[in-house]
Amino acid sequence: MDSLQFKDYKYSFAKSSSYNSNELMVIDFETRGKVNHVRESGKIYIDLNSQAIVKIECKGDFIIPGIINPYFLFLTSALKSEI
Repeated sequence: MDSLQFKDYKYSFAKSSSYNSNELMVIDFETRGKVNHVRESGKIYIDLNSQAIVKIECKGDFIIPGIINPYFLFLTSALKSEI
């Protein structure tokens, strides 16, 4: 986790969870827009006793910049016509 990018994300507390009978704090996160051409969201699970990160769930969508998108459209149509 890059502390310089903290401002690029929204964080909120989710319902607590447990793992191996340890209580976990759950933090939801999502990007405030695109960060390095990716929109991400997920959860961070933190053990309340040790304050260790137990698990990070993350999913994201890669966003192709508009200036490059027409090139990919042309490339994929050219590949389809060759097949």
